[in-house]
Amino acid sequence: MSIDPLQGLQPQRLWERFQQLLCIPRPSKHEDAVMLFLESWATEHGYTVQRDDVGNRCIHVRAAAGGRGKGLPVILQSHVDIVAATESNAPVPADAAKAVIPLDRVNVTPSGLVVAEDGGWLRAPYTTLGADNGIGCAMGLAVCEDASLTRPPLELLFTVDEEEGLTGALKMDPGQLGITGKTLLNLDTEDDDELTIGCAGGRDTEIVWTRPQSSVESGWTALRVEIGGLKGGHSGMEINAGRANAIRVLAQFLETAAQQGVDSRLATIDGGDRRNAIPRSSAATVFVPAAKVDAFRHAIDQARAQLSEQFAGRDNAAGVSLQPSPGPSAQAFSPVDSQSLIRFLLSLPAGVVSMTPEIPALPESSNNLAVVTTNGSSVKIACNSRSSTSPAMEDVGWTIHSICGLAGADATTTNGYPGWKPNLHSPILQLTARLYRELFQSEPKIHAVHAGLECGVLSARVAGGLDAVSFGPNIKGNHAPGERVEIQSVQKSYRLLTATLAHLARGDMA
Repeated sequence: MSIDPLQGLQPQRLWERFQQLLCIPRPSKHEDAVMLFLESWATEHGYTVQRDDVGNRCIHVRAAAGGRGKGLPVILQSHVDIVAATESNAPVPADAAKAVIPLDRVNVTPSGLVVAEDGGWLRAPYTTLGADNGIGCAMGLAVCEDASLTRPPLELLFTVDEEEGLTGALKMDPGQLGITGKTLLNLDTEDDDELTIGCAGGRDTEIVWTRPQSSVESGWTALRVEIGGLKGGHSGMEINAGRANAIRVLAQFLETAAQQGVDSRLATIDGGDRRNAIPRSSAATVFVPAAKVDAFRHAIDQARAQLSEQFAGRDNAAGVSLQPSPGPSAQAFSPVDSQSLIRFLLSLPAGVVSMTPEIPALPESSNNLAVVTTNGSSVKIACNSRSSTSPAMEDVGWTIHSICGLAGADATTTNGYPGWKPNLHSPILQLTARLYRELFQSEPKIHAVHAGLECGVLSARVAGGLDAVSFGPNIKGNHAPGERVEIQSVQKSYRLLTATLAHLARGDMA
C-alpha cells in the first residue's frame, strides 16, 4: 500500500502503542523482549513494576483526574504473547515469530475482502496480526497516558503464555505482583457486542487399558478400517455442535459388526491428535474370520448409512475405507478383550454432559474422547473434560474413573484449571452493561464460553476471588495468517473501557 495502514488512526496513543508491539517478537514462551518494553514504558511514566516467578508483570498506576486515590485498584489485564503463524509462500518478507508483520487495510464486501487504503479493517495478510491480545495491551497503556481521563488506581496485569496453556495465569503469584484489586477488566473478548462473564475450566484424564496380545491363528483375515473427513472442531467452542467423534464412530462400527455375529480381534486402534480437538479421523487393524469378511463389510456399510442419517446437516459425510491390511502384525487382542475394549470406548462420555441453567444454550460440562493410541498390549486414551463449576467437573471425573474401574483400566487426572461460573448479578457486569446501552443505544450480548479463559484462572489465584468481565474489539481469524481487527470496533471498545473506568473512579457501580 502507498500509505502507512496505521496512519491517522484514533485513538492515537492506542495505535502508537500497538505499532510498537508489532515490532517486538512475542510468540508464546518468548515474551522477554515485550516485558522489557513494558518495564521501560512504566519507568518512563514513573510507575512501579513487579514481576512473579513465571514472568508475569504488574504495573501499578496512580489514579488520575479526580479518581479515588485511596480506593482499591482496578485490575486491567491482557496477555502479551501471540500465536506466531506465517504463510510458507508469502510473496514478501514475513515472519510473525520475528515481528516481521506486513500490514494492509481491507473492507469486507459480499464478494470477500477488498484491499483499500481507507479500509475498515487492519489486517496482516501473510501472518498473524497479534491483535489478540496486543490491542488489549495497547488499550491498557493508552488509558494511563491520557491525562484528560478520569480513572481509579490501576493494576496493569500482563500475563505470559496464554496461547499455549494459560501458564502465566495458572502460576500467577498475586503476592509477588502486589495485586490488591478485586475488580478485573479483561480485554480479550473478540466480538465488540459481547460482555463475557464465564468460561469452562478444564481437566485431562490419561487412561491406560492393558491386555495381552497373542498370535492370530490361521483362518483369520486382517482388515484395515479407516474413518476420516469429519469436521472435528474445538472441544470447547464446538462441542455442542452435535458433530461426530471419529473414535466413537469407529467403536460403533465395530460394535455393529459384533451385534451381527462377526467376531473380531483388534490389533490396533488409533484416532485423534490433540486433547482440545474433536477427533476427525480414526483407524483400526482388525482380524475377522475369513468366512465372515463379507458379513463384516456388510455391517460396516450398514453402520456408515446409520452414521450419515444420524449426523445429516451437522457433519460431513464420513470417508470410510475398508481394505486388506498389508501390515506384518499377526498379534491381536482376544475376541473377548477386543469386545471389552470396544464397549469401554463406547461407555466413555463424548460430548455435552450438562447445560448451564443460567444460560440455556451454553454447555455446563462436557467430555472430549480425544485421542486413542495402541502400542502393543497397551491402549492409551486421553480425555479432555470441561466445566464452568467445580461440582460438575468432579461429577464428570467420577463418571470417567468409575467406567475405567469397571473396565479394568487405570485413570490419572492431570492438567486441571478452574472455570469461571457466570454471575448475572455481578456488579461489574451490571455497570458495563448499563454503560454499553447508554453509549451505543443497543443491548450487549451477555456471553460465556465453554473453553478456558484467563479470568477464571486469575480469579482462583486471588484470595476471595474477583468480580470480572471481559470485552474487546472485533477480531477475526486470530491464530492464523490473515488475522484482522476492525478499526471502528477498537474505538468502540476503548470508549466502553474509559467510561467504565471513569465510573469506577467515582465509586459508581450502580
